[in-house]
Amino acid sequence: MEAEELDLQLQSLSAEPALQLQGGEASFSYPLSSWAYHQKLIQLRLILQMGFELSIYAPEELPGIYWYLSHICSTHLSHLDRIRTFTVAARKRDLVNSGHEETSAQRSPAYHRSFLYLERLTTHIIAIDAFAIALHALYVLLARHQILPSASGPDAYSSDKLRYELRMKPFIPISLPELVPYEEYHREATLEGDTDATILDRASKAITEARKAWEATLVNGAFIEDVSSPTKEPSIAIEEDWRRDIKDTMRACIAASIAIETVKKALLGNNPSSEGNPSNLRVVIPEIGSKTQWHDWWIVPQISEKNAAKPTTSGVVSQP
Repeated sequence: MEAEELDLQLQSLSAEPALQLQGGEASFSYPLSSWAYHQKLIQLRLILQMGFELSIYAPEELPGIYWYLSHICSTHLSHLDRIRTFTVAARKRDLVNSGHEETSAQRSPAYHRSFLYLERLTTHIIAIDAFAIALHALYVLLARHQILPSASGPDAYSSDKLRYELRMKPFIPISLPELVPYEEYHREATLEGDTDATILDRASKAITEARKAWEATLVNGAFIEDVSSPTKEPSIAIEEDWRRDIKDTMRACIAASIAIETVKKALLGNNPSSEGNPSNLRVVIPEIGSKTQWHDWWIVPQISEKNAAKPTTSGVVSQP
């Protein structure tokens, strides 16, 4: 039986009242459907991120894929806000309708775990979203000024639309979230109508937000700890791997900040209102597993001036 049908049965058994959402629309919590949609969004995000790790994306696809990753994250954040709204409403009803303080106290830890999980998960997805926005904007500038390496030649039997249809083929049968139409995807992925200065500002603000959010994620700790049992120790090995992964991501954030500033200097120089010439920039997409690739999911381009000395791989990015 589908989750929606089970939710309808639960709704009739629990006599859950409808909740007025923003815009005046009345809705129910649909807990099983919400959980299934939450898991689906996680899997969609992981599929996109695993594509970076497996090196299946050509350099010219990176702007669009990072935009789509951000799109999935923003959709997930909206869904988490909906879950949080209904959880808060359920907690308020529980406090009002509970005839015994003891019963309310017994349910309190469960609500505490739910709110804690929602808070930590939201922070984590905000970090992913902000980093994706920053890299998307950076790659858009590199592609716009034709300094981004390309895997396809001028006579290749391919196009942006065909590549998009190929990459999104696994998502076509999925009804929710709907696949973004190519026209909308192309408009958003290329940031049509935005100036270089606007895109640079977008990238700078996003990478700053990403670094703060990843720091907060690291402070919050891994999701492996059972918060219902404060005395229970999490697996040390798993937590070490998780911390190493987050720190590698933070190093990638620092590298992205340097790349953004390099492009900003080449494009705008000391005059933010002018459009510069980035033809003097050299762009290298690091290979997975190389010393200059800080994290498998975050492909940060190496950007330097052609007339400058080639930087060494050691000491470029400081340890967080």
